[in-house]
Amino acid sequence: MHWAMRQVLLGGGLLSAGGRVAGFLVLLFVSGCDFSTGIDSSDPGPSDDSGVVGQCVPTCDGSACTDDGCGGTCTCKSGFECDDNNVCVASPACTPKCDGTRCINGCGGTCACGDGLVCNAEQDCVPRVDCVDDCEAANYVCGTICGVDCGTCGQDETCVFGKCKSVRSSLAMQLENVQTNAGRRNARLVIEFEPLEDQPLPRMADLRIMLEGGSDLQMEAVSVGPALETADKNLFTDAQTNKPWQLLPEGAVQLLVYSSENVSEIGAGRWLTLEVSFRSSGDARLFLVRHEGLFAPSSADSAVQESAYDLPLTVTP
Repeated sequence: MHWAMRQVLLGGGLLSAGGRVAGFLVLLFVSGCDFSTGIDSSDPGPSDDSGVVGQCVPTCDGSACTDDGCGGTCTCKSGFECDDNNVCVASPACTPKCDGTRCINGCGGTCACGDGLVCNAEQDCVPRVDCVDDCEAANYVCGTICGVDCGTCGQDETCVFGKCKSVRSSLAMQLENVQTNAGRRNARLVIEFEPLEDQPLPRMADLRIMLEGGSDLQMEAVSVGPALETADKNLFTDAQTNKPWQLLPEGAVQLLVYSSENVSEIGAGRWLTLEVSFRSSGDARLFLVRHEGLFAPSSADSAVQESAYDLPLTVTP
């Protein structure tokens, strides 16, 4: 029995509701199904007159939040939601918010507090005199809380929300070349994957690249590398632009690695070569956006989240 994963299209474009494009990726892992068999292991299935329990195969194809044919309901992957017609559509893209009241921007990044304010354990900006949290109670081993230093990380580690993460990430973005033309900088970037020992491998990926402090980043071209070719993966094409990427409202460029034909794992090597451009007179910092669901399945995502794959890449003039 093959595991069900399908690309859902309407009229050659993305699945839409009410005539509008509903989302960039309509490619979902079927919730509740065993990854290797496509069978819902939580449902024993119907029984016949003899009382023998049969094996029910859910009919979910990732396109809708309707009955799965086995007494359950098909659900959407994280980052997708049901619309009024029970169709799975992409959730609105995350827009970072920094207004001086929180130390996090709601999209996996951080915000600075105003003068006289510090971060407490709940990531709220509060007056220093009112901050009563401490490093031990908050389980912080690095960084600061209530303005107090909680410690430093070891070599090849960096601090991410009070926890030390390895900078030797299996997923890395590197700079190959940069040129300046008509006031814009053109850079060639590569994304490579070198899994650590026993690290679970992904079957699909939601990569997002952003220019720090601005939304001027433009994707000019992208090509698939040997690692994706070996796994027979490609990039999802935005039906509106016919480009294998999408520009999100916050300025990030999204690239979705997938296959509608297989669930093979993606191994080591070069995944992508990117040609990007942006306007900057000084040093520019590009980074992979940290977010839940970077990799699928969840075991691969949990593993990569333990590393500092979002460390910025500095591009000098």
